Amino acid sequence: MALTTRHKFAIAALVLYWPAIFAATHLPIPDMVQRAGVNDKMIHFLAYLILTLFFWLALSPHKKVNWLKWPVWLTFGVAIFYGAMDETLQGFVGRSTDLADFLANMVGVITCLIILTFFSFWPALMIVSAVFLYILPNFSTGYLLIQNQMLNTAFHFIGFAGFTMIWVQVLEKFLPMHEINFKWPIVAMLIPLILLAALKLTTAIIGKNVWPIDIITAIAGVLIIIAISWPTGIFRHKITQRKQDNDAYKW
Repeated sequence: MALTTRHKFAIAALVLYWPAIFAATHLPIPDMVQRAGVNDKMIHFLAYLILTLFFWLALSPHKKVNWLKWPVWLTFGVAIFYGAMDETLQGFVGRSTDLADFLANMVGVITCLIILTFFSFWPALMIVSAVFLYILPNFSTGYLLIQNQMLNTAFHFIGFAGFTMIWVQVLEKFLPMHEINFKWPIVAMLIPLILLAALKLTTAIIGKNVWPIDIITAIAGVLIIIAISWPTGIFRHKITQRKQDNDAYKW
């Protein structure tokens, strides 16, 4: 049976991501990361949250998790085996083997499987990306992003642009882009801006600086994606509708 486009992208994401995190956990920690005060447990949580998402989508991209079926237990078993192997091998490359790191990995795995139990492809991607955007700047990287202005700008722009792309796919189920209607872009901006506000409010509460450039670049990413998605979606809908009308006429 031929693979769907979604399935191909999921497999490609897993093939690229898995070796990348393996390399990251088996190379010396850069001095810049050490000086930034990285919260190692949060990094482990996020890494395995995303790994589990990609693994499940590569295995079963069109279904939610069913705890009575074998795919979820295969996913969980592979995650446990890889997490244990990963921590063990780190002891041979000058890094520490840490049970707490393994537990953080497993929390990421279980969290992802719970999300996938209740949400399908696009909503699950949206939730995981929101968790990533919310946690990474505030709870896992210390001042790493702030110390590198280019990295900081790229994170906020790409992160919120990517989140908005996913949100647009979710929104299409509830508010299709049939015609020019200014309700759509307003709703499309709402969730990304709420996430941005929550992120920056948390940043302020925990005592870190809220940099205006972060907010500007994040909003720019959101607006660019909406500016592209809105007319593109309307055009695509009109083409689909015209094709359906032509097919009905031929019949």
